[in-house]
Amino acid sequence: GGMYVFTILDTFAAGTSIVFIVLCEVVAVSWFYGMPQFCADVEKMTGEKPNLYWRICWKFICPLLLIV
Repeated sequence: GGMYVFTILDTFAAGTSIVFIVLCEVVAVSWFYGMPQFCADVEKMTGEKPNLYWRICWKFICPLLLIV
């Protein structure tokens, strides 16, 4: 039964845990670290500040879609 249990866990548990971890990362960066600080870091790395579309996506839309 070992391979059967492994297949069940691989099929159903991996996706859910990855989505949960990504949700925690998005919330930690956008809400706890702060969007202004994150945008300043992106500007240092790329030379351009992220526009309003990306800031709204990172702060509201991505966490909402990950929860759904």
